[in-house]
Amino acid sequence: MVAATLLVGLLAGCSSSSPGLEVLRADPMATATPAGLTSQSVSEDAGGVTFGIRQPCSLLRTLHLTDPVSALVELDQGAQDAGWAARAPLDLTVTPAAAFYKRTVDGRPLELTLTWDGTDEVVQDLSTP
Repeated sequence: MVAATLLVGLLAGCSSSSPGLEVLRADPMATATPAGLTSQSVSEDAGGVTFGIRQPCSLLRTLHLTDPVSALVELDQGAQDAGWAARAPLDLTVTPAAAFYKRTVDGRPLELTLTWDGTDEVVQDLSTP
């Protein structure tokens, strides 16, 4: 009986959803589709507490693009149009390039990072800090 109770408790703690993850999924940037998108992979982490340390929720998208520079410009503009404030603006004069944004939704702070390493991939990371 104790083992069954423990198993139920562990499974409940491994949910693939959380309020923070739902907020991230609802953000327009979670589904933004820039021109030239050929494929993408998505990884979600519901966050939680591990060994007493709070782990943030995150939604990580790796976008494969025919023109990553144009896509970065499009994603940057889309983020700002969706209410994201650039904290470290996009600088395409350096590689790797990155931009960092913040916004608050229903009192919950959110972070967005766009990174590009010079390949056909742009990584977009939405998270709850």
